[in-house]
Amino acid sequence: MYIIFIQGILWYTGHCPLLKFRYGKCYGDNTRQILKEIRSKGLFNKPLKYRPGDNYELDNMPRRVVPAREIYDGSHRQPAYMTGYTGYVPGMNFTYGKSYGRTADDCMADFTANQRDLRRKADLNRSYVRSRSAPKMETVHSRDEIRRDLHRFREINKYKENTISPEFPPIAGYTGHIPRIKGSEASLSQRYHCAAKRGLELIKMERDKRKEIQNADVNIRAILKNHDKTSYWNWG
Repeated sequence: MYIIFIQGILWYTGHCPLLKFRYGKCYGDNTRQILKEIRSKGLFNKPLKYRPGDNYELDNMPRRVVPAREIYDGSHRQPAYMTGYTGYVPGMNFTYGKSYGRTADDCMADFTANQRDLRRKADLNRSYVRSRSAPKMETVHSRDEIRRDLHRFREINKYKENTISPEFPPIAGYTGHIPRIKGSEASLSQRYHCAAKRGLELIKMERDKRKEIQNADVNIRAILKNHDKTSYWNWG
């Protein structure tokens, strides 16, 4: 409430007289009560008692064409903040012995200087890494030689058995998941290598068994298809 009557003063720090001696109420109630007391005592229209030698009368906030200048004119004064600014000033919690305006100006100046130094160091490190990085290596063999070697490799390994061993290294992008190994006896009290090897062996055994059953089923169906009209009832 007090800021309404002194909003014409530049760089007002938010001081409210006698506010630090009030307890038990919220900020709005305390400031409203202080304002009522100041109005009832008429302190707005008479000089203060601690300067009895000053013979003058206070004017009720005269409007000035030229804005008043503070003795300390911050060289790093920041422009007005936008709506929604919370009032946070970097580094202000660790600075003491100055007013709010001076502390805010010094902290913002230090923050700006530190940001400038950090950007300069980042640009310097980026240029240093770029200058020290090795150039792109040239290929030893030409593309025709590589294409010819790949074609020869495919021709050599065309008719080889394409069976993957359980101990074969995982392919790129493999996450390490082994089916049916978690919570089973294959991984109980064993190292990861042994458990993985055992789990892959179990998967291979199940696959081979399933393949044998499928082959047997196909053979039985083929036999029954060829001899579906033959009766074996009177044999022997």
